[in-house]
Amino acid sequence: MEENITARLDYLFATWQQDSGDQIVKDGVIQEDEWNRSRRKILFVLKEPNGGTKKALEDLARIHNDLRQVEDPSRAGNWAHLGRWAYGLLGAGTEHIPAFGEANGSANMLEAWRRIALMNLKKTPGKAQADMSAIEQYASANREALVRQLDIMQADIVVCCGENMHSILFGVLQEREAAAQSEFGEVGRGEDCWLRKGVLYVQHYHPGARLKSSVLYYGLVARFQQALVQLSKLSDRRPAWAL
Repeated sequence: MEENITARLDYLFATWQQDSGDQIVKDGVIQEDEWNRSRRKILFVLKEPNGGTKKALEDLARIHNDLRQVEDPSRAGNWAHLGRWAYGLLGAGTEHIPAFGEANGSANMLEAWRRIALMNLKKTPGKAQADMSAIEQYASANREALVRQLDIMQADIVVCCGENMHSILFGVLQEREAAAQSEFGEVGRGEDCWLRKGVLYVQHYHPGARLKSSVLYYGLVARFQQALVQLSKLSDRRPAWAL
């Protein structure tokens, strides 16, 4: 993996903002040193920054419109979910899933948070209720920049958070590689996990979904464990992060 991920992302965002004329909200790898040390590089793909209320906009201003500056995920519901999910994904194996209570510990949540990356498909703030057609249009219009961001980060596991988010992301990837007509091979039961060029894509709820925290946690981590079991059958083609 190339070094200076943060610097390369910052350059991408500066160019992106200059070309578009929009005030974008940055995202990406939370802590580069922790990301590079992690045996599983986990990226959460989200819809758009929340700008639906005055407080939400103030919160963005407080972190200088840069989600990488969120220091304590336990103070915000959505970020807390991602911290828990990351802890479970990092610790899961074919025969073990970290308990929810363990993942819910503030120290464990924070440790896992520092190892992940975030990526909104739409970089400009939206309303409280996301307009999915606007997000899809933005992603299509900014396809090359989004793919560049993915190329810089080089994630192993990509969790698509929200209904049809995997479909939008796959559209971005496939449009960029239309000549190859890449197919997404299904892993496990149901159409919720796909393996593509050694990267696992998982469709899951948005962290703001109105479900119990434990249900959201086990739903994702158990699905990931099932994928690990399926991947264990690949023998020499098994990705290193799945060992």
